[in-house]
Amino acid sequence: MRIKSLTLYGFKSFPEELRINFHPGITVIVGPNGSGKTNIFDALRWIFGDQSPSSLRCEKMGGLIFLGSEKRKPSGFTEVKLTLENAGEFHEYGSEVEIMRRFYRSQESDFFINRSLCRLKDIQDLGLRIGGLSYAFLENSKIKEIINGNIKKMFDESAGIARYYDRREEALRRIGRGEDELKRLDDLINEMSRTVRSLKRQANKVERLKKLEDLKKKAELKGAIDRLDTLKGITDRVKKDLRILEQQEVEKGNEIKGLREEADKLEELITSYEDKLARKKALDWERGRLTAETETRKKEIIRIESDLAQLDESVTTGNQKISAINKTLSDKEQEISSLTEQLTKAEKELTALIEHRQDFTTTQSDVLAELRSNEALTSRLRNEINRLEGEVLKLREDLHKTIPEYEALEAEITEHKRNVEQLRERYQNRLETIETITAQKKIAVNEMIEIRAEIQSLKNMDRGQKADFYKQRFKENFVGMVYDLVKPKPGYEKAVDAVLGEISGYALLIELDPGLLKDLEEEGVGIIVADAKSVKKKVKTKFVDYPEALAYFFKDVIFADEIPDQIGGKVVTKSGILLTANMIRTSNLGYLETNVRLKELSKKELDNKVRIESLEHEIKRIEKEIENISDEQKKIELALEEKKNRSFDKSRVIEIKRSEIKSKEDRIHTLQREISELDSKLTATSTLVDKSSDDLKGISREISERKAKIAKLKLEENQLRSEIERLRLERSQAQIELESLKMKISTSSNQLKEDKHRLDEIEIKLIEIEAEQEKIGPIPEEAWGKRKEIIQKIDQIETGRKDIKEKTYQLRLENYRYEEERKNLIDLCDRCDLKIDDDEVIPAIETIEAKISSIGIVNPLSISQYLEEKKRLDDFVQQRSDVAAAIAKLKSSIRESDKNATERLVDKLQAVNLEFGLVFETVFGGGQGRIRFQDPDNPLQSPIEIISGLPGKKIKRLAQLSSGERALLAVTLLFAFYRVNPAPFLILDEVDAPLDDANVRKLAGFLKDLSRDIQIIIITHNPMTIKIADYLYGVTMEERGVSKMVAVDFRDVARIME
Repeated sequence: MRIKSLTLYGFKSFPEELRINFHPGITVIVGPNGSGKTNIFDALRWIFGDQSPSSLRCEKMGGLIFLGSEKRKPSGFTEVKLTLENAGEFHEYGSEVEIMRRFYRSQESDFFINRSLCRLKDIQDLGLRIGGLSYAFLENSKIKEIINGNIKKMFDESAGIARYYDRREEALRRIGRGEDELKRLDDLINEMSRTVRSLKRQANKVERLKKLEDLKKKAELKGAIDRLDTLKGITDRVKKDLRILEQQEVEKGNEIKGLREEADKLEELITSYEDKLARKKALDWERGRLTAETETRKKEIIRIESDLAQLDESVTTGNQKISAINKTLSDKEQEISSLTEQLTKAEKELTALIEHRQDFTTTQSDVLAELRSNEALTSRLRNEINRLEGEVLKLREDLHKTIPEYEALEAEITEHKRNVEQLRERYQNRLETIETITAQKKIAVNEMIEIRAEIQSLKNMDRGQKADFYKQRFKENFVGMVYDLVKPKPGYEKAVDAVLGEISGYALLIELDPGLLKDLEEEGVGIIVADAKSVKKKVKTKFVDYPEALAYFFKDVIFADEIPDQIGGKVVTKSGILLTANMIRTSNLGYLETNVRLKELSKKELDNKVRIESLEHEIKRIEKEIENISDEQKKIELALEEKKNRSFDKSRVIEIKRSEIKSKEDRIHTLQREISELDSKLTATSTLVDKSSDDLKGISREISERKAKIAKLKLEENQLRSEIERLRLERSQAQIELESLKMKISTSSNQLKEDKHRLDEIEIKLIEIEAEQEKIGPIPEEAWGKRKEIIQKIDQIETGRKDIKEKTYQLRLENYRYEEERKNLIDLCDRCDLKIDDDEVIPAIETIEAKISSIGIVNPLSISQYLEEKKRLDDFVQQRSDVAAAIAKLKSSIRESDKNATERLVDKLQAVNLEFGLVFETVFGGGQGRIRFQDPDNPLQSPIEIISGLPGKKIKRLAQLSSGERALLAVTLLFAFYRVNPAPFLILDEVDAPLDDANVRKLAGFLKDLSRDIQIIIITHNPMTIKIADYLYGVTMEERGVSKMVAVDFRDVARIME
């Protein structure tokens, strides 16, 4: 598959439809900076589904649409179409796959595959099927990321674990919140447990109290039944007494009724006489009151007549006073009119004098201003000269101090350079040491692998399975395997293996059940049966120890170090050769020798493990030392850079200070000339100022005299005006007083008329009262005596009747109480749902109440509270269990995620590392390059570093390389990522920009070789890269903001690049 063509319309700086055909091999797009050639790179990224405005070099997606120029209107939408040549990779499509994407200014989008409407996800999925498109687009920004140390981020994204860290952090935060919740729930559960226990105790007390109260009710019920019988007799007696008293009360009431009728008749007669008597007393009182009022009215009339005479006199005096004030006021107004005319004339004369002085003062002020300006300028110039002379002196002093500092800095820079070179040598020596130790470790690891393989091989022999088989089949009859029971002396393992042969793999049994032998033939087993006594008894010899049950196999065996000259009987040598009269047999690796070999290998394994750990420790120590050296080197390099900067600054300061000294000395000479000129001007101006001052003094004296005169006239005017105002105020007050007197006269006259009229009415009323008093006669005395006797008799009867009522009331009250008590007892018996058995013994109420009192105060709601709190407690316990399970699940999920992410990251690093080494050798023409974790035990958190050994140079880290070498190494790493998951095409945007000519040639050679297999599109303006092009396009911007694609040949390249 390859890109066949790209069609743009309204995309960034391409307003018109443009079709670019791409061919196999290398296609290069060239053009000056700002011509819009990188917009083709953006279009290719966008058509494959890129949605990031920052990666497409715009603030928002609307920036992809042509914005217009001086001669062209903005486009309403942009459209990009890509045609891919399908070589069978996508069977559902034809020989070509056409992808089209359209974006409108209204933020709407359309997506098409082979002109059929589809989704953005369909295009992105198609891109995933093509291959690793993320590294098929290589640009300069990715090189900068690698140089700046952002390698780990690239590996995370490539391994697909970039989001893992966020998810892990979120999971850890959730665990933290969960553990906080657990603590909170534990506190709640502990607190609620105490509450529940307390409520349970209270509920038990409530239950006991309820039982006692039921018992008390039974006791009260029994007492109530007895009391009902007693009350019945009492109420019958009280009712009988009530009936007698009620009869007596009726008799007394009838007697009182007759007496009251007689008393009422007498009361009517007495009341008639008393009303007449009261009327007479009222008339006497009214007569006295009217007589007193008559005297008062007469006195008031005399007083009012006297006041009226005085008021008439006051009115006359007020009129005279107002006339005098009016005359005085007229005189004063004439005086003030005369003063006003004099004041106006004086003010006009003063104004003329002031204007004359103002003109003269203005002229003098101009002269004085010029004089002061010249004096101030002279003073400033002298101060400026003094300041400049001081600054020159200070600059010379600073210069004398700065030159030694500069020389000291230069010496320190030389010393730092020497220290940096020494550290580089130490760093290289430590790297070489690490390589040597790493090689030793590798040898040791290989040995360890071989030892473990041999140990595993020996352990994989079937003796373990056979022993388990025998033990399972024969159970307690199984004693053990022969090779475990026979104990050869050191060095005689082969000899014993030769004597026993395959017998050493047999099982020793105490008894044998024939039924257990079934199917043993197929199992290929060996069994030795012996009695328990011979099994327990041990035979010890100089060469071997064994149970007596196995003595038969060692019978007549002679152990020898070497083969004897004459063979008699059965002889076995230390090397494992068994000889008899007619047979020689050598021993292979037997069971007993295997045990010895396993011990030897285990010891070797342990020694090797210790050695490897020691080497790893040494590597870590040296790496730490390398890191310290690197840190120290960085510090010294930073200090060196800082010293260089300071040295440069000092040299600049020296030059600046010298320049400033010269400039300030020139300025001093100029100022001195200006001061001489100003001194001449000052002398002439001073003479002119002295003359004008004398003239001005004469005018000022005359103005002062006129001002004094005007002030005197104004003072007299103000005094007259004040006097006029006072007289007017006095006249107003006199008028007000006169009006007030007139109102008083009117009021007093009216009051006098009313008093005389009221006096006449009182005299007529007195005559009428005297006539009415004469008509009232005396009250008869005999009615009073008889009425008194009747009232005394009624009081005596009422007293007796009252006593009867009191007794009746007391009996009724007593009867009511007994009836109420009886009613309550009956109601209590009816309401009580308790039953008392005839033989039930009920304690006294006092005993029950004592027990109730001993219980104390209880919470009647404790039972319901206990049940409610118990349910809440159970809910919280369940909630805690759920939270703990969720935390455990999250931790398990984190461990699983850590494991998966680690495996994916390690696999990705190993794959990229392999490709990186191959690309490194190709690009750099040899050497070695590798990528590794700085902390292999913790890959997810470990930084990733690049170690490179350029041909003919020592191994270095990325930071120790030159800028050109770092850039080329970064490009090499990008190619390694690309080769891990290759796409059928590769698109590069100015990746050669940071490379020098030598490294560009290396990159160009690599790309030329790579183009045999894939299609390559390069955007550049480097002439060396252009030389490898198979096809060439040029981008220009003849109109501002509008790019244009032109066909060029190689002869036009130089002109286009200018």
